[in-house]
Amino acid sequence: MAEFTPIQVEPGSPRQGGSTAGGGRVRPAGLVRWGAALVVVALVVGAASVGAVLLTSGATTSAVEGWIPAGTVAYLEARADLPGDQRENVGNIIATFPGFKDQASLDSKIDQALDEALQKTGISWTSDLEPWVGGEVGVALTSDLLDIAAADRKDPAAATAPDRGFVVLASVKDVAAATAWVAKEAGGTASTATYGDGTITTVDHDGMTLAWATRGTVLLLGPEVTVKAALDTQGASPVAASSAFVAAKAAAPGAYLGFGYLDTATLLQAVVSMAGSPAGVPAACLDSAMAAAPGWSAGFAHAAGGALVIDRVAPATAAGAGSSPAPTDTASAIAAHLPATTLVAIESRQAGPALVALWSGIEAGIACDPAGKAALDKVNTALAAIGGVGSLAGWAGDAALAVTRDGTAWGGGLAAIATDPAAATRTLDQLRAVLALAGGGAGISVTQQPYAAGTITLVALPALPGMGDTGAVIPPLAVAAQGSLFALGTVDFVKAVLDTPASAGLASQAGYQDAINAAGGAGIMDAYVNITGVREGLEALMPAADQASYTTDVQPFLEPFDAFAAVEKAPAATRTSRFVLVFK
Repeated sequence: MAEFTPIQVEPGSPRQGGSTAGGGRVRPAGLVRWGAALVVVALVVGAASVGAVLLTSGATTSAVEGWIPAGTVAYLEARADLPGDQRENVGNIIATFPGFKDQASLDSKIDQALDEALQKTGISWTSDLEPWVGGEVGVALTSDLLDIAAADRKDPAAATAPDRGFVVLASVKDVAAATAWVAKEAGGTASTATYGDGTITTVDHDGMTLAWATRGTVLLLGPEVTVKAALDTQGASPVAASSAFVAAKAAAPGAYLGFGYLDTATLLQAVVSMAGSPAGVPAACLDSAMAAAPGWSAGFAHAAGGALVIDRVAPATAAGAGSSPAPTDTASAIAAHLPATTLVAIESRQAGPALVALWSGIEAGIACDPAGKAALDKVNTALAAIGGVGSLAGWAGDAALAVTRDGTAWGGGLAAIATDPAAATRTLDQLRAVLALAGGGAGISVTQQPYAAGTITLVALPALPGMGDTGAVIPPLAVAAQGSLFALGTVDFVKAVLDTPASAGLASQAGYQDAINAAGGAGIMDAYVNITGVREGLEALMPAADQASYTTDVQPFLEPFDAFAAVEKAPAATRTSRFVLVFK
């Protein structure tokens, strides 16, 4: 079983960002490198000391968000201090991986892993960072950065390193050690001056002025302009106090590992401004697109019940609130009819009405452009010949795209509950007619055979040319509409959908139930991936020559991953969705 090994560093060997015995020093390219390094540290240091039950967890409130500067359009925060129940929950997840099961030695092994992860950056976790990193790291990007990007796009020849627009905020447990490390890595001749109720240190480097300051136990690092803007908040950030940010944080769990916030409206306006007004696109179309986007969005990562959970939240838009009929959260009806061998299922509630509403939205978006409306009219005329989108697919209730594996045989397709079986049968008849009319010349043959309570239609496709003398054989497809079920896909998949009793389908499988429930249960859309089943299926296809090294070096680190699930909830004041990665 693979284990982490200590990193050996020869005495006097050069280290990027450090010094050699001969006194030669390799300087960093600029603040971006060290800002990125702090973010990397924030992501990986969260695992540090998780097994030490005698250590206390961090406070659930953020120490750094109060310093977010005005004008921030994006903010990312990592809670490496593992607040609240996150220490125990993360420890339980890490313990599923090889080399981390022994909680007594977990800290030392994680230290080795962090040193190894950071080795290529030239930074040592144990020597450089562990003595002072406090566990919270935030990165704020301001609208200044968007202005710089817009200017660079207009005149690429005049582009320079950004001298404003972002700041790194980090909690520290040893202010002196933190500032000493930053000064060493920044290089150059630093100068310190009074600013506000403290000091600020600056150094000219690679065409920009880097700055850092500490207030209490928070280190602020970035271009001088933005660091001063953060200091101007005096720890009472107007962004953190804004109604949008407060609403985003209100949706967060009591303790989390990471938090991200986007001022979506400002970002979209900046993108449109940078792109300019696309030729031929009316302003009304742009305004319509902007109105359909939420004003802000946020996400949270936390560990719970043996799973890594990511929640996404955004305010519901007027366009989403006006859809008819209004969606409601329900459990999947089609999952009971998917075979137990299903490894992947992407499901939508009331797929037919949702598709009709989507098409209506597309029509409204295109209709704002007179040129596009002419093309739209032609499409609608063609659809009218077969009864329109509502007639073609409006009968579909809950539907799913699925992938199955039965032994060595892979299959899959589309399955749906037919809320109007007669309409589903008409759609199948139309599909047969189209294939019969156009398929003969293309080498497509269509036959029917009795099966279950009715018939299934078999579609044989021609071999692909240019793939040898015999060509590449495409498996035959099948389609059936029987009672309240409609299925289209590989032959075995369609037959399995018709044969599967509700008590033995995917919905009855414990792995599916646990993953979907962890993601929130009832919703309007969901997705499920049996990671273990997919991995085992792919392993069976692996060449024998690769099996030995894979089994030793790779498989033990993949086995802890069990399943993935996602559930989107019906929109109310906000739209929410949850993604979970379940570990064994």
